[in-house]
Amino acid sequence: PVFSPAGDAILFLSKNLDAETSDLCSFNMNTKKITKLTDGKTYVTEGTFMPNGTDILYCGAGTITNYSPMARKAPHDIDLYSIKADGSSSKKLTNYSAYEFSDISLNQKGDTLLCKLIVKGVEGIYLISLSDTVKTKIEAVNNPRPGIGESFYGSPSYSKDNKQISFTAPYQLYTLNLADRKCIEVWSTFGKDDQAMPIFSRFDGTNQKLFFSVLAIVKRQYSRSAQLYSYDLVTKKTTQIPFPSSK
Repeated sequence: PVFSPAGDAILFLSKNLDAETSDLCSFNMNTKKITKLTDGKTYVTEGTFMPNGTDILYCGAGTITNYSPMARKAPHDIDLYSIKADGSSSKKLTNYSAYEFSDISLNQKGDTLLCKLIVKGVEGIYLISLSDTVKTKIEAVNNPRPGIGESFYGSPSYSKDNKQISFTAPYQLYTLNLADRKCIEVWSTFGKDDQAMPIFSRFDGTNQKLFFSVLAIVKRQYSRSAQLYSYDLVTKKTTQIPFPSSK
């Protein structure tokens, strides 16, 4: 689920696991009406509102397959599409046929997209110009984990002022300043007895807090219950948030 900029609508996916279809839908918070926005021809993997609230970007896959006998079936050949909030004027924006195209978020102007990409075996965290779809790879000058390779970096998220991003590595969470491309570790269980894997992170509206969720690893298995935390970017303090919240 993704909120609209005004908070009056929610985007979500409706999946038919038997037919291997996935459509983008919206829920109007005022009328409680659900509107199906796509036609099922493209398997939608995620979507987000543009800052104007009247346009939507979404990722759509052309193939649902497993390229290896050892791999599970998953959506591939993914590209970026645009559509109006009422479901009209669908348009394909890229021709990447990406193996992965995920974690999309827009800057305030709505002209640049942050995402995780794997295209023709090359992967990483990218900024994509929506005017010409030129990709710019984001690489930290102080690579935090050079030994594991960039394939393990993921789940990028924009700060609200677009001055920094957050991203994950196995057992670690980082922020990266887009001006100097330097990253800082904000949370880690790397090398500890009690380990956990970060799932996602989001900045709050003030750019002073980072919310993130993790799955603990117990006896080499992921916990079935996620834990939610907030990290204060000013005080550098991490606080666990009760979930479901008691408030």
